Amino acid sequence: RKLIEHLCCALKAEEESRSSIMWRPLAVLSFAGLTCVTAHRLNFQPEFRFNKDEFGSAAHASAESESQDCLDRLATLKTIGSSLNPLGCSQQGVFCCDSWMMEFVREVKAMLRGVPVQVQLRKWAVRPGKDNKKAAHKAKIVHDSQGQIGIDTHYFTLVNYCPDKYMIFDTVDNAGREVSDKFRNNSALLAEHFTFRFAETLDAKEQTCLYEDCVVTCLSRWLKPEQLKQANVPKCLRGIHL
Repeated sequence: RKLIEHLCCALKAEEESRSSIMWRPLAVLSFAGLTCVTAHRLNFQPEFRFNKDEFGSAAHASAESESQDCLDRLATLKTIGSSLNPLGCSQQGVFCCDSWMMEFVREVKAMLRGVPVQVQLRKWAVRPGKDNKKAAHKAKIVHDSQGQIGIDTHYFTLVNYCPDKYMIFDTVDNAGREVSDKFRNNSALLAEHFTFRFAETLDAKEQTCLYEDCVVTCLSRWLKPEQLKQANVPKCLRGIHL
């Protein structure tokens, strides 16, 4: 009986030993796999390299493209202005800034539809004390280099053809002239090189007056080319038909 018990104990010990040996590789493999996965996660980093040269080149190319677009728009505007010859404007002593402005605006609408430019129509009227009910006798609007360009009114078009870039187009300079964006806060800048004159009565002598004292301004809101239609012309711009 003792012999049988001894043999049973020996068999049980051998079985436990085999079981331990069988699970040991699995534990090792499990630990190794976990270590591998952990190591992989720790070593994985998304690769992103900021290339300053490439970014700078792209920004420069974008700026050059925008600059070229501005030049193209300006060239088109100058071509439009330089090619106009409204009926009657070629006659000696005829002031036709209103007719010229209507033709210019119609061409801008036709040729620059969908292009990111904005247009504003303006009219100056010389009036004593800036009172629209008073008549300015013997009135004259004179430009430094062009001489008299109007009697008591002058019509012109402002064009915002690029950010902070503005041009004036009128009978003074058909191809347009640059104007500082500061005119938005000081409209007197638009009157540089202009002189305004009128007489209080028919028998009085004409006198020079300051823009701030005797010029009444009528203006439209800023309009895209496709918005240049009669419904957007203010009533104070009488005679302007689009």
